[in-house]
Amino acid sequence: MPKEWKQAEKQFSDWENSLEGIHDNMRTMADTNIDDEKDKVLIAETLLRIPARVRTKVLEGAIFVLMNGLYGIVINGYFSKIISKKELVQLHTRDAVVVPVRQPLIFLNFSEMKNLSKKRKMNITAHEIAHFVLNHHLKPSGSAKEGINMEKEADDLIVKWGFDREYKSYKVR
Repeated sequence: MPKEWKQAEKQFSDWENSLEGIHDNMRTMADTNIDDEKDKVLIAETLLRIPARVRTKVLEGAIFVLMNGLYGIVINGYFSKIISKKELVQLHTRDAVVVPVRQPLIFLNFSEMKNLSKKRKMNITAHEIAHFVLNHHLKPSGSAKEGINMEKEADDLIVKWGFDREYKSYKVR
């Protein structure tokens, strides 16, 4: 391989593993809201702290849904935005095509996190990413105990990544 190609490959790899590269490679669904850009940067900063091979899996396999006023449900494999309790409209892309849900969605309700510290928001984001990495979306919990075990497992993983546990207690209520 020519020296120039190796150099270009390294530059691309460096960019891909930078905050800008991660931000550009994330797939998101969101309202066009001023806070969305800050939230996307926070997700990218969280991903930057996660091991590269895991980050690649997340960037290739999941879509982040930013919940700054974007509320909806998944029906028949399509994400639908809820305008009001009575009205439901399909979420469309710029090309006016309904967005099929073929990949896992990581929902992050930043409007509910607005009063939390950046560190706590990153812990929550990492926790939700951990659920995806652990394939919890493929095995819904059948009981409260199984759900608690999934939460513990996600927290155990984020601690390995250098984040704080999201849950202080795992008691079944």
